Amino acid sequence: MPETDPPSVAPSPPIPLPPEAERRLREIGDDPTDQRIRRAVLLGTSFAGPIPPPEVLREYRQVVPELPERIVGWTEIQLQHRHALERQAADAAERLRNRGQVISGGLAAMGLALAGAVGIWGNPFVAATLAIVAVGGPTAAFILARALPPGRADARARSQDL
Repeated sequence: MPETDPPSVAPSPPIPLPPEAERRLREIGDDPTDQRIRRAVLLGTSFAGPIPPPEVLREYRQVVPELPERIVGWTEIQLQHRHALERQAADAAERLRNRGQVISGGLAAMGLALAGAVGIWGNPFVAATLAIVAVGGPTAAFILARALPPGRADARARSQDL
């Protein structure tokens, strides 16, 4: 059986690299013309952020002419959506704080009214204690909520349940 030569494979065209990548390859002592290195560098290339770099957008435009404008439009829509969600979260947190203050003020007023009634028709010592608790309790809760790091009270409560 005669030996046949394997079919010849045409060399692939050189893989283009950004000039910055070629410069960095030279700095670390690698040959930027080596196709294996170029392929590895391209496989590891990425970008951060919602919009690709201009070079990539130009390449996208060659494939689908309106794609860069669509990508920028999608990014703007996503940004508006995220801002709306953040605004809703901030508004909800503000409503929750306001509600807590109203409830706390109402409880303090009711406690002071009860303390006044107990002071007039009952024991002044008990009335003073009720007044201190009615005003001091919500104030202490407010101060502790600001002073403790988030989640600390939950961890303490879970450890007491064990």
